[in-house]
Amino acid sequence: MQEEEWKNFQRWCRGNEQAATFLGKFALALQRADDIVDEESWDVEQRGKQMAKLIYELLFGIGNDPFYTQHKQALTPALINGLLYWDVSNTLANSPHRESRMFAFVLREAVEQVIPLVAMLCGASYNEARDIALEVHRVYHESPVESFDSWEGERK
Repeated sequence: MQEEEWKNFQRWCRGNEQAATFLGKFALALQRADDIVDEESWDVEQRGKQMAKLIYELLFGIGNDPFYTQHKQALTPALINGLLYWDVSNTLANSPHRESRMFAFVLREAVEQVIPLVAMLCGASYNEARDIALEVHRVYHESPVESFDSWEGERK
C-alpha cells in the first residue's frame, strides 16, 4: 500500500488506526484477488501461491482483525454484496451486449462501498460519509483514470 493511500484511510476513518488497518488489509486482499484473475503470465504454481496468500490474508488477517471482529455484523453484508457484484462483473464483462459490459466496468468497484461504511462506524455522519464516497471515487477513478474502452481492450 502506498503512503498516500494509507493517509487517506486514516483520514476517512477519522484517525481510527484499527479501522484504517482493516481497510489496508482489505485493499491488499482485493489487489491480490485482482492479480490472480488478471495476471496471465503466472503459471499454476504462481497462481496457487497467490491464492494461498489470499486465503491466509482473508482468514487470519481480516478474519482476526480487531476492527472487523468488533463490527462484523455491519461489515459482513457490505463485504458480501461487494464480492457478489465483483463476481457478477466478471460474468457481465464477457457479455455480447456493450451495455452489460459497461455495467461490469462499474460493478467491479462495488467493494468500495465498504470505505464510507467504515467511516460511519468511526463516527462520520451520513453527509460526511457521502463526501467520503465522492472522494473515494475521485481518488480511484479520476486520476489516473482507466477508461471503459481501455479496460475492455485489456480483456480481449
